[in-house]
Amino acid sequence: LCGMVIEACFIYNLYQTELVQSASTSKLTGGDEVATVENYLEESLPSKPMAHLTDGVDVVHEKQIMGWSMNADPILYEMVYRNGSLIIQKEGYYFIY
Repeated sequence: LCGMVIEACFIYNLYQTELVQSASTSKLTGGDEVATVENYLEESLPSKPMAHLTDGVDVVHEKQIMGWSMNADPILYEMVYRNGSLIIQKEGYYFIY
């Protein structure tokens, strides 16, 4: 019986932690939860540098050079995008797709 009480406490604490994290990483918009990139990065920073860029209608592509949009909520962590170039600041393996 004592084990069941302890297990119930663990389950209760688990669900309380999930509710707090869910509320802090999303915002309510008309009753729907919408995750925000800023909150995601503040809550759980990546262990390695990362960049997630997309192209868009505001991008001008040059011959054999891909351009990236800065208007489409890009994610940049320990990397810089400047003058059409992605600047890698730390040595490592990077995948571009």
